[in-house]
Amino acid sequence: MELDYFRLGMNIRRYRKKRNLTIEKLAEKVEISDSFMGLIERGQSIPSLETIVNIANALGTGTDALLGYDLQAVTTYLSEDIQSAVDTLPEENRKRFLEFILTNVSFFKEQE
Repeated sequence: MELDYFRLGMNIRRYRKKRNLTIEKLAEKVEISDSFMGLIERGQSIPSLETIVNIANALGTGTDALLGYDLQAVTTYLSEDIQSAVDTLPEENRKRFLEFILTNVSFFKEQE
């Protein structure tokens, strides 16, 4: 299995924002440049294993969550992302969206 550096970067960004850290503050804690941290978050640079571990420690999480192998973390972030998107909808569209989701969940349950 190949490591998905884009996913790694997205997970780092989510944890960083959840902890109200700037990219500069996280980079300082990890003792790397903020430009390198930005490249990591965008999946444009490959950090060493040591750097990944240092980032995880600075964010107070495990490397499995950053690498995307923690199913609970992925589910939590997905839920947060969906909730953020739904919160921007007008009330009537929220109801329609919920109906859409429930209809599709029922469909997929029937497919099992």
